[in-house]
Order: sequence, then structure tokens, then C-alpha cells
Amino acid sequence: MPGRVDREGEVATASTLSRMISAVPVTPGGPARFLIFDIHALQIRFYFQDSILPVLLSAMPLLLNLLKTRFASEAVAVAFPDEGAKKRFGGFFEKAGYPVLFCSKVREGDKRVVRVAEGDPKGKHVFIVDDLCNTAALGLTAALGLGLALVLALLRRQPARRGAVSRMPAGSPSVWVAVFSRRSDAAARAKTRAMWRGACGVARFAVCRGADEEGLVEENRRFGDLLLLDCPEGYGEGFLVQKLWAALEAFLADESEIFMKVDDDSFVAWSRLCGHLTGLGPPVDFLYAGVPDMVNRSDWWFNSSESPNFDPWENWPYDFYPFHMAGGPGYLLGRSLAAAVRHFKEPPMSWNEDKAMGIAVSRARESGLPVRHVYLHMDDGETESVFRGPWSEYPFLSQHQLSAESIACMQKLETSDSGRVEECYLLTAWLRELLEDS
Repeated sequence: MPGRVDREGEVATASTLSRMISAVPVTPGGPARFLIFDIHALQIRFYFQDSILPVLLSAMPLLLNLLKTRFASEAVAVAFPDEGAKKRFGGFFEKAGYPVLFCSKVREGDKRVVRVAEGDPKGKHVFIVDDLCNTAALGLTAALGLGLALVLALLRRQPARRGAVSRMPAGSPSVWVAVFSRRSDAAARAKTRAMWRGACGVARFAVCRGADEEGLVEENRRFGDLLLLDCPEGYGEGFLVQKLWAALEAFLADESEIFMKVDDDSFVAWSRLCGHLTGLGPPVDFLYAGVPDMVNRSDWWFNSSESPNFDPWENWPYDFYPFHMAGGPGYLLGRSLAAAVRHFKEPPMSWNEDKAMGIAVSRARESGLPVRHVYLHMDDGETESVFRGPWSEYPFLSQHQLSAESIACMQKLETSDSGRVEECYLLTAWLRELLEDS
């Protein structure tokens, strides 16, 4: 609910809005009830006429429930960017036993900066709570003062300029990310979860259901980031293709603009990829973006029954696969193209999920659809040349075949915007060998 205005010439939004609401006709059961969450000034409740019944509620219990369920095992603190917000909501969290941080605005010369007046945010997930957010300018300033690298905000208006703390530049298309993960990889998911939470949209670990899914259900209850699919687990017999189509249907049930498939052993530099997607410009409806993959059908990798990517010749009886993007580091599909490829899944079809998507996209293009191929500078983990240097010079938008420890390390480099990348590579065995050999 908007606050009061006490200067001549400004619109008294609270008064105006209360008169509009009060004009709602009386219902057959009596005055209409209006649920108002976290009204900005309590005295505004007296602005309403007797023809309606304002019911004052708060969303803070919902936030408390979120903290208790999804962040029960993690260090959490709640921060308030000014004294007014703390007075209004601080009691909710202090009674629940959560550390409360308080920021204050101080003047340094001609500037007003926000500093931490009480509490220590180090090593904690910090939830910034304010009693009125329009563009989040104050909240983002507080985030910088707290040393945060990622800010997710629910705002009433166009967000303020967010600089280094943003992962979603203004105008960035919303991305729905299916992170392919195995049921047994809960430990790896725990180590990399912070990185996937930085996605410019929704990120879900795509996992096949199974007889032993109680652990998955509990994991999803705690973190809310699993996409439990009805598909068989494993690499053989086109199981991953079934998983891909199931994930695609889940995306189409959402409203996001872009579908992304990526493996859980990849690091994604979201701060760069999100900005890159903004630079692509509209339309993204028929976008197919990524790094091109191997098309040679005669390679051992696809023809040997000892290979995890074995693809029997009768599945795709041709010398080459159609042009397609590598799925390990991730590829992206615009919404219209994602909906269209469902109609091009008939045999012959590869057992490899990324080749299968390439086949379907190729058929869609041949049918006359305006498929838009875009190259993204990603690394599929096949290189013999290892990047060495500071994070500021890291060349990739995404990198495949990294250990969970390397991914967590890279995420910290991105968060701090400093450090040397090869130090994280040492945590992945094959990269460590290349570094030592050279």
C-alpha cells in the first residue's frame, strides 16, 4: 500500500487508492473484504470507508517458513537497509532466533553511503527486507555495503541500475534451465547449488524418479529445485532422450522465454551469459544457441558398445549427424522452437539426447521454420590447452567436465570478481594433470 504524501503538487496515492477501493459495491453478504499485505503506514487503514473491510496481513510468516524449510541447515541472517524497516519487521525474525543486521545511511562528503551498523554478514545467506521497494536502489546499495554478489528482488517498478551485483540485466530474457543430474548425485548438487541459484531465470535439477525417491522428495522439500521426471535412469537405449523430452514439456508448462539444457558438471558464468543474452536482442522465439558439437557419425565414441554414448547404426544410419549444439556446457532454445521440435521426434533418431535435439531442430528448419543459430563461446571440456589467468580474463560463458569442487570454486571467483582460474582447475583431476604436465 503506498505511503502518504504531504507536499503540495504530489499525488496522494494512498488516499486516492483507498477512495477507489472504498467505491467497491457492497456484496450480498455485506461489505467486501480486501486483504492488504504489509501496509506501509498503519494509519492508512483509517482512510477506508465503512463500505469495505480492510484486512491487514503480512508476508513475513511466509518468509520465515521459507527460511525454516529451505535454509534450515545453512547460516542465515536478515538485513534491513534502514531503521524504519527494522522497526517494522525486525521483531518477526528476532523472535524466531535469526541474526538481524541493520544498515545505516551516513554522509561522506557529498555522498550518502550505506554501512553495516549492527551484525556480521560474513559466510551467511542474507535476506534483505525493506518496508517499501520501488526500484530497489536502497536495497542494492545495502547489498554492496553487505558485500553481497547476488540480489534477487521483487519490485513494483523498473529496477534501479544494479552494476556488479546483478545477474539479470534489464531486458534480459527469462531462462528456464534443466540441469541434467543423476539421482545419486545429491552431494554434487549440494556443492554447486549456489551457482545454479544465480541463473537468470529458473534452474531445476532434472532427475528421473525411481523406487528409492524418498531422498529426492526430502531434498526437494528442503531446496525446492528438483524437477522429478518420469523417465528411466541411465545413458543407454535413449534414456536421456526421454529425459530431455520430459524436461522440455515441463518448460513449456512454464512462461519463460528460453529453454536451456546443461549438464550438472558444468560451470556457467551467469553474470556474463545473462548479459550476453540481452545483447542478442529480440526475437528469441526460434533461437538455437550454443557451441557446435561433433557431427562425424563414424567416430568410436558413438559406434563402440563400450562407450557410454554408444548409438547403434540403425538409430541414425548416416555418415554425419545434423549440425547441433553440445549439451554438456549447455544450449538454448527459444520458446517457439522448443514447442515445434516436439513434432519432429520420429525415427530415425539418435540415442544421444543432444544429437536428438539437433536432429529435431534440423527437421524444423527444413520444414521452413526460421531457426536462428547463434554461437556462444563455451567449452565442452575437450581442450588440450588450459586457460591460465585472472577471473577478469576468463574467456568462456560456460565450461563442461568440471568437478563439483571446481564449480564451487569458480562460483566464488565470479562472486568476488577476483582470483586466478587455474587454482580452481586444480580441483578437477584431468585439468590438474594438464596443468602439471605443462
